[in-house]
Amino acid sequence: MILRSRSCVAEVMSDLGAVRESGGYWNDEDDRVHLHLDVRDVAAAFVTTKAGHATGRAVRMVAFVDGTGEVLFKVMVPKERRDLITAFNALKDGTP
Repeated sequence: MILRSRSCVAEVMSDLGAVRESGGYWNDEDDRVHLHLDVRDVAAAFVTTKAGHATGRAVRMVAFVDGTGEVLFKVMVPKERRDLITAFNALKDGTP
């Protein structure tokens, strides 16, 4: 996942229907799903480990939640990409 300004670009291995519901879209140029998720609406991002995925890769589920604890969006990312949450938290804190 690459976080740019107030939206996220994610390497997504999750439900594309949910992506569409969130206003996201698939970009053929960078072969990624773009999620329109305003960080001002997100209180926290939680990572939970999942055993695996159909690809055989270990993945983590990242859940973005609002101030009430309601899940705004979930996305699965490769387990080794712990830097995704670090980048998100830096963006939330206003760090460049």
